[in-house]
Amino acid sequence: MRLGIYVRISKDPDGQSTSPARQEQDCRAFAELDGHEVVKTYSDIDISAYTGVDRPGYEELMADLEAGVLDGVLVWRLDRLTRHFDDLQRLWKLINGRGVTLLAVRDSIDTSTASGVLILRNLVAIAEYESASISDRTRSAKAASARTGQPNKGGIRAFGYTPDKLQLVPEEAAAIKEAAERLLAGQSLRSIADDLNRRGIRTPRGKTWLPGTLATVLVNPRIAGLRAYKGTIVADAAWPAIITREQHEKLVALRKDPTRRWVPRGRPARHLLAGMVECARCGERAEKDGERASRMVNRPEGGRDYYLCRKPPLGRGCGALVSGRQLDALVVERVFAALDSEEFTQALKGPRPADAEVARQLEQDEDQLRWLGHQLGSDPLRRPAFLAAIAEVETRLRQNRARLAREQRSRVLAALPEDLDQLRHLWEHVWTLDRKRALLDTLIEKVIVRPSTLGSKTGRRFDRSRARIVWRV
Repeated sequence: MRLGIYVRISKDPDGQSTSPARQEQDCRAFAELDGHEVVKTYSDIDISAYTGVDRPGYEELMADLEAGVLDGVLVWRLDRLTRHFDDLQRLWKLINGRGVTLLAVRDSIDTSTASGVLILRNLVAIAEYESASISDRTRSAKAASARTGQPNKGGIRAFGYTPDKLQLVPEEAAAIKEAAERLLAGQSLRSIADDLNRRGIRTPRGKTWLPGTLATVLVNPRIAGLRAYKGTIVADAAWPAIITREQHEKLVALRKDPTRRWVPRGRPARHLLAGMVECARCGERAEKDGERASRMVNRPEGGRDYYLCRKPPLGRGCGALVSGRQLDALVVERVFAALDSEEFTQALKGPRPADAEVARQLEQDEDQLRWLGHQLGSDPLRRPAFLAAIAEVETRLRQNRARLAREQRSRVLAALPEDLDQLRHLWEHVWTLDRKRALLDTLIEKVIVRPSTLGSKTGRRFDRSRARIVWRV
């Protein structure tokens, strides 16, 4: 009989395991004793036979059995091959349909006999039960460890901490603290990540920072000395904190701010107002049609930069143009004039809510919405009750998100130099384009540009009255 040997290694609950070499040796001795031919050995190293994860060696074995390359499969013990009824059913179809034979050295299984089939059924049922019990015990142990503030075992090292996850790496901890403070002061994730990369600071895997990777680190409760389990903070951690809990709650609130994109997408912007300029004519049309207005894009033409309302087929616009250089300069001028107005800055700051309390209320309301959706949303008969129940929660969510957004703008303004001349110096000589855009995004919702007044006295000259800024106040 042509047999394929299958070996798999994964640790048992007591930490013991049987090596693939030992399994293969015993299987070959068994095959030689009974006069079988071993065609090939298939293996999966440190892959569970229960969780459902793809096993390349197992799949190759099944393919060869189906193709008739093999007459049977030989394993050291049945649980090396499968601990799940779904896998057994696949094998069972081959045993019944193609006459494939399953042999297990330690379990004395031979499916060419009726007793072997009975043993196979019983052993797989027992193995599946044992694996499920092991999973339950493992989850219980992890939950108990979390409640005492202990870290998870294994896994990649957390940035800022030693491999045991209990001590700080001073240089990395300082970088995290600095990044958190800069983000709360109004800088963008992209600019902070780029700066870390320029300074040669790398992730625990030795890779460069991406905005999304940095965002994940900064909102993780771990760096605030908090132990979370399945998304819920359950205890103070056994390791030292890098940032305060108040800073952590502010960062989480910033992530929930509906007025800004938490993690930037696509390529870095190359123009000051990219994504902020909107055509007035097309915006009015989109509002009537219930559509979202398209933004004007930057386009060089004849050696000059323009913001263009792009026509079909590349866009949905009307083709209107406005000078990019002059529009940028006008917006910057009006921003500095606004910052010089005490009335504007006070309106932008507004009353300072207790942001930690608001953040917790926001999280509770989001949890309640998910619960309502799970309990009532899928039942058509209970739909009216569901809609009535969520109305109050959604109203409170909108109000609290607006309060958190205003609180973040207040913090950004507080971090700016009070002297406008100093701020101008930073703008013109120190700040990167990304840092400038972060400030504009804090102050401005969008810049609306009206169509050019061709034929008027202004002609094709830049008409300052064409641009209107929609402030975040």
